[in-house]
Amino acid sequence: MSHDNQSMQVLERVLAHPALAGAAGAIPEDVLAVGGVVRDALLDRPAGPDVDLVVDGDPGPVAESLAARLDGRLTTHPEFRTAEIRRVDGRVVDLVGARAERYPEPGALPEVRAGTLAEDLARRDFSINAMALRLAGSEAGTIVDSHDGGADLAAGVIRVLHAVSFTDDPSRVVRAARYGARLGFVLEPDTERLARAAAGAVDPENARVQAELLRLLDEPEIAEGLARLSDLGVGWLAPRGALVPAVGAVLEASRQLRVSSEDRAAAILAGAADATPEALGLPGPLDRALRDARAGAQAADALGVGPRLSQVDRLLDGLGAAGAVGALGAGCPLVAEWWPKRGGATLEITGDDLIDAGVAPGPALGRGLMAARAASLDGEAADRGSQLELAVRVAGR
Repeated sequence: MSHDNQSMQVLERVLAHPALAGAAGAIPEDVLAVGGVVRDALLDRPAGPDVDLVVDGDPGPVAESLAARLDGRLTTHPEFRTAEIRRVDGRVVDLVGARAERYPEPGALPEVRAGTLAEDLARRDFSINAMALRLAGSEAGTIVDSHDGGADLAAGVIRVLHAVSFTDDPSRVVRAARYGARLGFVLEPDTERLARAAAGAVDPENARVQAELLRLLDEPEIAEGLARLSDLGVGWLAPRGALVPAVGAVLEASRQLRVSSEDRAAAILAGAADATPEALGLPGPLDRALRDARAGAQAADALGVGPRLSQVDRLLDGLGAAGAVGALGAGCPLVAEWWPKRGGATLEITGDDLIDAGVAPGPALGRGLMAARAASLDGEAADRGSQLELAVRVAGR
């Protein structure tokens, strides 16, 4: 693109990004903004939290200078020609020295070498992310767009830069669905054909695919993003017709229970996936949460219509937040009432109270407390005296 009014407006938007606050006058001429921050500025969309910069040369000195100016913590990875500046507010400036790369095998980490700006832009995922903006010097405001990303932005299409892009990195299939859902864009026909051909390689056990899935699960249009993946032929996902309502129910349940992002992600995957946890092969904590979410959904089926709170407690206790989300999303509304009362929150007695009343430590004591907890949840033993009486009676059987 030429150095015109639009590109100058884009320059103003990029330099106003909060991650670059304080960098004015400290950015050398060989540093360009690249990727999402340029794309979003061209679309006049709200900026994401981070900024990507490419250095047409050695990124080390630039990273050190900017880190000092931005008062950020600097982490460098010389083998990949990258550096990260993490600011105190959590925003990140990522720098990469212009590089070329090759993938020794599909899905592997790339082998990199120093390259030109043109080579760096050519290695990127999609044309709309392969535009760079000069930030300083006499050419400030010039947009480098050698892959017609601007035209694709105007047309609302996502297009890969080369035929083996998805083969090199199958996580780009997930990324294509994520950007498509976020922007309302469609895949360019050849890109769609290539994505369908690579859909079978979208393996959740692959670390890069996992990372992209988690990014997708943090998007506003989660259901649409997953549905687009399913439409492309990612076989471990349910068909769109079943996936969209299931994810919608889980999202509403997550909002009601205010669970962590990890439990939310696990419950969404449990609702969207048409595969066993073993087949998905997710990392430990996420795998456990996914299994809890599946168990919670099964518990909702077992509870049927009009269960008592004590029945909900018996089936869901120990499953964690993802289990509760799974059950609520699967159609057991009483979970929302049970959630703040879980873990014995309604009990006014302890094991010491039973021992003081003459109950010997052991299994009987536990039976008494469980009975009192169930009765308190069901509104049948609302005060300390009735709970203690019931617990002692049950323990003495």
